[in-house]
Amino acid sequence: MIDVKIKVPGSKSITQRAIVTAFLAEGKSRLIGPLRSEDTLLLRDALELLGGRFQEEDNAWIVSGTGGRLRHPMDVGRSSIYMGNNGTGIRFLTSLCCLIEGGGRLELTG
Repeated sequence: MIDVKIKVPGSKSITQRAIVTAFLAEGKSRLIGPLRSEDTLLLRDALELLGGRFQEEDNAWIVSGTGGRLRHPMDVGRSSIYMGNNGTGIRFLTSLCCLIEGGGRLELTG
């Protein structure tokens, strides 16, 4: 008899969708078991530029949502956001950037 416990890593796709949802929500959200990968970290960094706040706690990310009120990255001295080869993340950002109040130019690169 074999008795084994296996922990499967989180999904990149689900992690990205969850952090975008938490970012747009009011208040704090706890994401348990997010996948820590280049793509998820690039998206997380981009959302921080847009006003989100993230903390890591054990196996969770705590996301302080914006309630859909986004700041322009120019407010923190940035005019572009680098997304690497993160196709999912850049697609989300393309839509999210339309929510930035006051508009202005912003370049998404990868």
